[in-house]
Amino acid sequence: MSVKYFEVGRRTLTKVALLYMDDISDPEMVQTITKSIEAIDIDGIYGGNQFMGLIEGQPSLLFLVVIYDKKNKIKPFVDKNGKVRFDIKMKVKASVEMLIKGATRDQYEKEIKRAIKKEIKTTYQYTQKRDIDLFRLSEKLYRKDIKAWKKVETNGRIPLKEDTLRSIQIDVQIQDTGKHRLTPIFEGQRDKGWENQ
Repeated sequence: MSVKYFEVGRRTLTKVALLYMDDISDPEMVQTITKSIEAIDIDGIYGGNQFMGLIEGQPSLLFLVVIYDKKNKIKPFVDKNGKVRFDIKMKVKASVEMLIKGATRDQYEKEIKRAIKKEIKTTYQYTQKRDIDLFRLSEKLYRKDIKAWKKVETNGRIPLKEDTLRSIQIDVQIQDTGKHRLTPIFEGQRDKGWENQ
């Protein structure tokens, strides 16, 4: 068993540990993760590989999370005036790879939801301005309600507006992995059903 210790962030100097088994860990993977952790230089929000902004005016909640098993549904909604909007529902499973002392499960889930929702909105706004239907909204409406699609389509596509996304609902389920299954990873959470995960 080996442990590497790091301090990340300019403001917070958050202490991070990378724990791995020497005999079964892939050395290239350990090196890749080490480089990723060492590259954390600024306390901020990142979307993909792009820096989105600093976290200002609040205690920093910077943590590493792995998102997997993502499932989403995009449902069209046509109001009585014929205006087409969409509801996005997404369920994700997440594994928190770096715990912050004192942070609760609810804080992690809230921050993950906020980051995903912001990423969806930012991506939609970026592509909508360039007339790109990245979320395939036109296809979703076509498959669900072809009559409504025919009323609003132009050249086989529906017009995308700033308010085309009516709602974005994110459901985050933090999964405990490995040794964490034996004990709750957050203080005081045992009474809320954590031991059954």
